[in-house]
Amino acid sequence: MGFQFLFNGQQLKVVSAIFITFIGCVSIALFALQQVMQTLLEKDANMSGMRWAEQVEKNTPDIVGILSGSSDFSTKLPALDRLSEVGQIYRYDYINKSGARIATLGSYHPPTSTAQAAHHAHSHQDKTSEVPTANTNHLELHEIQQQVTSIDHKHTVGLHTGDGIANPSAYAIVVHPILFAKVVQGGIIVYVDQTEKRDLFKKTMLQLVFILLAVSLVGFTLICYFYLFLRRKADRALIQADFFANFDAGTGLLNREAFYKSVDEIIDATPQQAFRHTMYYIDMDEFQKVNFKYGQDVADALLKEIGNTLKTLANAQCIVARLGNDAFAVFQTGLNSDASIKLFINQLQSLIAREYSLNQYNIRLSMTLGIALSNSKEASSEELLSCADIALHYAKKSARGHYLIYKEGMKKSLAQRNILENEIVMAYQEERFELHYQPFYAANSLELKGFEALIRLTDSSGEYISPAEFIPLAEELSLIDDIGAWVLNEAMCFARHWPENLTLAVNLSTRQFEANTLVSVVEAALVEHHFSASRLELEITEGLLLKDTDSNLSQLQQLKDIGVFISMDDFGTGYSSLAYLWRFAFDKIKIDQSFLHNFEQEQKKTSDIIRTIITLAHSLDIQVTAEGVDTVEKKEMLQLENCDLLQGFYLAKPLPAYRVNTMLVLDSAEKQPALA
Repeated sequence: MGFQFLFNGQQLKVVSAIFITFIGCVSIALFALQQVMQTLLEKDANMSGMRWAEQVEKNTPDIVGILSGSSDFSTKLPALDRLSEVGQIYRYDYINKSGARIATLGSYHPPTSTAQAAHHAHSHQDKTSEVPTANTNHLELHEIQQQVTSIDHKHTVGLHTGDGIANPSAYAIVVHPILFAKVVQGGIIVYVDQTEKRDLFKKTMLQLVFILLAVSLVGFTLICYFYLFLRRKADRALIQADFFANFDAGTGLLNREAFYKSVDEIIDATPQQAFRHTMYYIDMDEFQKVNFKYGQDVADALLKEIGNTLKTLANAQCIVARLGNDAFAVFQTGLNSDASIKLFINQLQSLIAREYSLNQYNIRLSMTLGIALSNSKEASSEELLSCADIALHYAKKSARGHYLIYKEGMKKSLAQRNILENEIVMAYQEERFELHYQPFYAANSLELKGFEALIRLTDSSGEYISPAEFIPLAEELSLIDDIGAWVLNEAMCFARHWPENLTLAVNLSTRQFEANTLVSVVEAALVEHHFSASRLELEITEGLLLKDTDSNLSQLQQLKDIGVFISMDDFGTGYSSLAYLWRFAFDKIKIDQSFLHNFEQEQKKTSDIIRTIITLAHSLDIQVTAEGVDTVEKKEMLQLENCDLLQGFYLAKPLPAYRVNTMLVLDSAEKQPALA
């Protein structure tokens, strides 16, 4: 309990295991040291006793006779007794081959308080005996007899502990058998004082133990430190990995996967039909401009500020997340009335769609919301967010800065859109686009004056898809520049074989002007196909002049300067058609076919409007083409009003390339003079 402030439960178990392991290792080391000390003492005693016994055997005359009792031993005692004064030897005995002690020379004298260094003060005159003394117990005598009578033991050593009075506190008994003709005749038993060596070894062992304990303690501390360091580093890495697995690094909000999980838990825990669930998909309008204008750091700081603001909404019934880049999601449960949802939407807009002050910049942001509602327990987080995303898509298509609630049918419509997008991409990659050509004629003579190139696309069933459907999608997919360049080159390649008096008209998208490369693309196509610029007519819509007008007007002027005719298509459908006629010298305008739709019902009104347009254009030296001429009455009215060119289904429908060639052959044949 007291270590919990340092370790958690798992760490405490590991540290305890390390500690127990160290205790076990230290204990084994201590036991090993003790065994080493025992071995060293035995070796020392064996060496000392063996050498001394061999010396005694060598210096004892007729030792075999003495041991067998056939020789007098008493006369040799004074000379032999002096040998007990050598080194650590304090006593030695002569034993016959039956193990009986013949004589004992020397005895142990414990050190006195006045002479601590004199460990072996011997008095041999009174202590020499020829009978066994009480200093050796019966067990030792039995062991000695076995050792003497065993031919396998040249020297044997036994370590013993004494009482410090009769024997030293530590001594060894070395048995040295006496052999004659390889037969044991007896032995010499040497008593070696091991007290000093034992104390020295103990002191050395204690020093080693201290060093071992110190090293062990240091090792234990270092291992524990590195374990804890690596463990905590790993724990931090796991925490960090867990954070990145569930949270967005830039804002600290839940990421998509964690958001799905949290929302599904709330939906599963909600009783059936008890609450209505609301999913809000938030998109910050044109946030990429913040990156371009203020830099990545400011954009990241702004996203973090938005995240912090959304965090204030989070509670048990409201979950917020960042889905990626400038997209966020909010899930709300418990708002059962439309009024409460509207109130929450207003709260979101006031919190997020506002002015932010960052790094001395004041940045105003708006947001668009896609909303999905469900009171079904079967709804999943992914399904709700998908519906909200679809609603967001339609909201952004209509107008940014507001919200749209998902309705049935949106998903099907978007699915059809996705299919069409795939068709466009595949057609672009496989070059499956086609060009058809619709003729236009001089109004009065109905002479063929040229063709307008119209792009066509078929679906998987072979049916033609309306250009009004796939052209806007191609613009959104950023394919229009490449498709537009293909149309220019394909049409010029085909039209260069036409008669020189025929004009080629090609429609341009407003997106083709954004890259500011259109002029170079047109010039390159003219050069490559050896096509005269005066035969090329480029048609634009009024929408082009609503955006970045100066740049677009500059490109139009450059095209006009190289000899290309510039025509305003769908004239009269915008709010500023007349104003643009003053700003740029168009070569031609095309009256939108919507003016002719109600001709049969309102002939006079239609004629008056068209007459006004034609009169105005002619006063500015601009030619006029009327589209949508699908009846003879419309043709005659336009001829009467002095229109320049006519185009419509009454005169000719758009034709594939092979039929254009046939038409040109027939037209050429009609113009040839009849043969006489």
